Amino acid sequence: MFFKTIDDETYSDISIPSIFFDMFMPIASGNQVKIYLLAYREAYFYNGLRGGDLTNEIISSTLGIPEKEVMEAWQFWEDMGAIKIHTLDDRMAVEFLDIKVEYIKNLIGDKGLDDQETSMYSTIEDASSLEYVSMYNRIEELASRILTPNEKIDILDASKKYNMSPKMVVEAFERSIRDHGKIKSVNYVIGILRSWFDQSITSLDDLKIQDDFRQEKAENYKAVFRALGFNRTATEGEKEAIDRWFYEYHMPMDLVLKACAKSINTSNPNIKYFDSIIRAWDSKGIRTLADLKKAEEDFAKAKIVKGVKSKKKASQPMASTRTKFHNFTQSISDKYSDDEINNMVRELNKNR
Repeated sequence: MFFKTIDDETYSDISIPSIFFDMFMPIASGNQVKIYLLAYREAYFYNGLRGGDLTNEIISSTLGIPEKEVMEAWQFWEDMGAIKIHTLDDRMAVEFLDIKVEYIKNLIGDKGLDDQETSMYSTIEDASSLEYVSMYNRIEELASRILTPNEKIDILDASKKYNMSPKMVVEAFERSIRDHGKIKSVNYVIGILRSWFDQSITSLDDLKIQDDFRQEKAENYKAVFRALGFNRTATEGEKEAIDRWFYEYHMPMDLVLKACAKSINTSNPNIKYFDSIIRAWDSKGIRTLADLKKAEEDFAKAKIVKGVKSKKKASQPMASTRTKFHNFTQSISDKYSDDEINNMVRELNKNR
């Protein structure tokens, strides 16, 4: 057996994980902290061997608060994952958990023992680093409130899981405020981080590239709608069509606006109509205004040539068509005069 003699605990030291102050002190009330520390001191020195010396009633009396408040404090600490309440021989017993391990376990998952220990120490080191402390401070400043321990763990978990730096995490919170006027929830912001991860965006540089591309597309929609005289926002279907013009057909803006200029010949212009025009240009290999000009000139020449041929054909005399009338063989009446025919008839009658 090994044990240590403590002459007077009044002058002894008590070791409390620093994570307790970072994660619990900001959200626990003064009395809740007092209750925890008073009982933790008893457990630290005696580990339950001097049972019965400190009870909820004594804590209540020592701190000058109702015993009901003591019970509520224990419930709070259990909800926070700092303790576990047991019932032994019809009496309440409080087990103080290792808060480092309990909270870090949520970040480890189903790993081997060695990996788990390595990850735990790595995560504790990260969470205690100046970079992460600054991150939490900035988020609390943006949210105008203190983050709960669970929220801090969730944020740290997301940062590791989606490979996001503290700067990226803060950027996600700032964008939530910029887009909605407030931070909707920590889970909503984690959803932003997840979305960035799915799009392979893991740095502020990646984010800037995406922002620039989004801005470019917005300018495209605005330019097209201005050219068409549309005073409204584009629908998703219209955006898809316009994106296709620029990023699938690779049409320059001046050529797209040239297509839009044809709206003066259309009583009810719509994106579908212009999509058919640009799709036809793409199939003909038209990519510039010069290509379009040449195609229009070739079309005009072909039309003129076709018109000349039609006019020439119409001016030629029609070939005479022979009918049965034209093929009719001349009869005997065409060979003899009327008198000769009459004489021939009289001669025939005489010989009957």
